[in-house]
Amino acid sequence: MMQFSMKKMLVVVFLCAYVLAAYSRGNYLHGSGGATLYVFVALLMTLLFARAVWRKPVERVWLVLLTVFAIPVSLAFAYPALINPQCQYFIDQQATEHQARQELAALFADDPAFSNLGVSTVQVKGVNVMITGSVPTESDLERLMCRVQEECDCYEMCGILWEVKVDKERESLTTQ
Repeated sequence: MMQFSMKKMLVVVFLCAYVLAAYSRGNYLHGSGGATLYVFVALLMTLLFARAVWRKPVERVWLVLLTVFAIPVSLAFAYPALINPQCQYFIDQQATEHQARQELAALFADDPAFSNLGVSTVQVKGVNVMITGSVPTESDLERLMCRVQEECDCYEMCGILWEVKVDKERESLTTQ
């Protein structure tokens, strides 16, 4: 039966926090795929640390080498722009895309006339936002365009493409 000393418990807690931090940072930077990769690397590092700590006697040289290796790997994963400044552009574009989706979703949820609208985004040289769907009347379309321009920061940061149709059947029913 294995006995846990206070030192080993602290190592386990630290390594669990390391894996959790890797997941949250990977998810923030690259989405769920990045989080999975970050957790895999963190678990690999955790396994190597655990093997070194549980060996009898603890090989301090092995722990020092792992620590020296883990520090640059952790920094590279947490702050990829330190290694490749172009990564920061990609990270910023993802944040812009996420912000645009949130702003437009909130705007569409706020008004029943916008319930048939959807948003898609694509990153080319910048973030392009495509608003698709239909609205009941021409005045709803004009109101939508004005509200997006006035209320959404994405209007200034992104290229917005409109593929919104006026539902002629609903418009004719409301004007009769």
